[in-house]
Amino acid sequence: MYILLYLSFLTFFSSIPYSLLTYTLQNWQLDAHMSIAQVSFLAVIQAPYFLNPVWGGLIDRYRHLVDEQAYMLLGVSIVTLACYGFSIVDPSSIFFWLNGLTMCLGASWFDAALGSYRSHFSGRYLASVSASIGVSYRVGMILFQAGLVVLASQYNWQIIYRGLMYFSLLWIVSIIALHVQVKTKENVKVSFKILTDWLSLKIGWDGLIFFFFFNASYFWLSSIMLSYLRLNLHIDAVTVAETVKFYGMAITLSMSFVAAWWIKRFRFKRMPVLLTIQVIGQLVMMLIMNSSQAPVTQMFELVCLDSIMHGFLSTIIVALILDCAPSAFPATGIALLTSISLVARLIIGSLGGWVFENMLSLFWLVFFVLSIIPLIVSKTSQFSVRVFNPGAKSF
Repeated sequence: MYILLYLSFLTFFSSIPYSLLTYTLQNWQLDAHMSIAQVSFLAVIQAPYFLNPVWGGLIDRYRHLVDEQAYMLLGVSIVTLACYGFSIVDPSSIFFWLNGLTMCLGASWFDAALGSYRSHFSGRYLASVSASIGVSYRVGMILFQAGLVVLASQYNWQIIYRGLMYFSLLWIVSIIALHVQVKTKENVKVSFKILTDWLSLKIGWDGLIFFFFFNASYFWLSSIMLSYLRLNLHIDAVTVAETVKFYGMAITLSMSFVAAWWIKRFRFKRMPVLLTIQVIGQLVMMLIMNSSQAPVTQMFELVCLDSIMHGFLSTIIVALILDCAPSAFPATGIALLTSISLVARLIIGSLGGWVFENMLSLFWLVFFVLSIIPLIVSKTSQFSVRVFNPGAKSF
């Protein structure tokens, strides 16, 4: 129980940089009267997340000298420094972007170390670890997205980021004082051949396609959602934040626990069913956004439907990544699979706003294609046989 609480505590922190670099900074930019395309293009500052596999390789290679605790402390320290930077810059300044890159750099170090640390416990407690990740990460996102927007109605963003700098010191102290040491495996030099063998035998091109497009379909819509609610529906930031904070959090918590039960009961053998539900849910969201309903009704329906799908499926995908990671070099494997979703976030997130503003029909066509590809892969590929089949053997 203690280790699950500690993992949840660490995961809660990992949600902070993502929340600050997406929803929170987007609101800051929207308050500065920037366009949907400009706001969505902010996703490019997340490029340092691509370094996750590099950090994972270092963790596996030198685990006999340095354990995950040191890497997590480094990551938190860099994020803390970036929070200080945001407390003294203007959103139109080049230093605004540089601080974003710095925060991503620290977050990528932290995430790679945390992924490696989780791998020590996921084999025996896959459902529990996945649920704890889903709950704590999503709750952290909601609190730091919605909560900070509410605070921004009373204080300016620089003051809020100064407070976050002090708040993040709590994790530095806690990681030093409360960290649970684990008996680590010997260092592993992850050669190119070892890595490609694992990718070929366990994941394959079809698996890489699955992970990329599963995330791409979500990020394509989420990249414009906040801007749509504020600029198209003309709903103020505090109203959006309060809806996400209360309704979104309750639904997310519930669906994460349902997902944990699903993993224990079915593992991954019914993924095509889940992905079919996801496609239907996303198409319903499209219909809602193109309906003539009252703006507040649209917002409520979109927030609830998004929380239902993402709260459930994000927990399933986390469990899938942990299950696919090789036992010989878990940090590198988890970081590599996670980075695929980050590639989707960077490419898709940065383009979605521009397409939405300039070619609306193409936006919805791309959205449908992105949604249907992972469903097709889950039903027809060898990856589905190797991984979704409960009798499949691990690499």
